[in-house]
Amino acid sequence: MFSKYTTRCVVLVFIVSITIAIVTISALLIALIGFSGNENVDIIVPLFTVFPGVFICVVVIILAVYYRKSYSKIIILANDGQYEKAIMQGKRFKKYALNLLQSDMADINISYSYLALGDESNFDFHINLVASKSILTLKYFWLTFNRLLRSDISQAKIYYNDFVALRSEKQIKGIRSKEEYNELLLAAFAYEEGELENAKERIDKFHSQFNIPIMRNYFSNALLDIERRISAQ
Repeated sequence: MFSKYTTRCVVLVFIVSITIAIVTISALLIALIGFSGNENVDIIVPLFTVFPGVFICVVVIILAVYYRKSYSKIIILANDGQYEKAIMQGKRFKKYALNLLQSDMADINISYSYLALGDESNFDFHINLVASKSILTLKYFWLTFNRLLRSDISQAKIYYNDFVALRSEKQIKGIRSKEEYNELLLAAFAYEEGELENAKERIDKFHSQFNIPIMRNYFSNALLDIERRISAQ
């Protein structure tokens, strides 16, 4: 079984090798055309000179589209609650991820899919693989939220302190800001600590914005419980 880094290297070497082969063949053809005295050499030579560059651009565009669609598929599957498929797609994507951020974003989605399935061991494994500074807020958000799901307030506060201490990085498109994640955690803490009015007010602000089932279910159930407990007072 190849490691993810070996697989990436194989893909890159393959692309480079194909490009070198095309350039070499083009050079040979140019030389042959030149020696043959072909009258169309002024047209053919530029054609073979430009072709390798066009080929490389096409390959880069195809790879970019592939990575975007592959990653989008992970999110779509997870948001649809198809967690097993999201995990499989995420692991497949990681094999061909060309940088740490791509691999870490896949691990974020894999980890919360495992969390939704109640597999805390695999959640811990994948969330702790995340090392990209630009998404450490996501890592510590999910570590904190996981402990809140289990009503482990003391450990949740430890992770939350790590979350707060993180410097806000440049926001990545499609990812909530640190301030928004902080609001989610403060709402969850308020609920778990019995601050019902505070929790309800915070949850009502963003309840309609949830697109991750595990978060949507948690806060929907929290709202129902809060309303029941307040009406019983």
